[in-house]
Amino acid sequence: MFNYFKKSKIRYRRIKKVILSEILCFNVGIYNRLGSLLILKGMDNLSSNNETFENKLKTYSHGTLWVRTLTEEFYHKNPDFSEFCKKHNLEFNPIEKYDQEAIEVRQKLLFDIIKIIWN
Repeated sequence: MFNYFKKSKIRYRRIKKVILSEILCFNVGIYNRLGSLLILKGMDNLSSNNETFENKLKTYSHGTLWVRTLTEEFYHKNPDFSEFCKKHNLEFNPIEKYDQEAIEVRQKLLFDIIKIIWN
């Protein structure tokens, strides 16, 4: 049992190091950054693969919380999330155009969330 926890702690440190180095590395390609990562449920990624970003937002409105934060409708019905953002000074906003600027904003949000979790 002790060996399992020891291995888990080592894995946790490695994962933490990789995530933090990826977040802090701003000179990699735009779509190879964590800020551009969107984890979708089930077959959503395949079904919306070739759609424009505007059409993908319809799929995203039913996805994970991280993905739903891209959509404008998410902010109208999530007062707890708004309160969490105020408490931790997180500047979440819907994204109309998924470009380098949007990815950098989301990259910074991920970094801020990780700091909240690990502090």
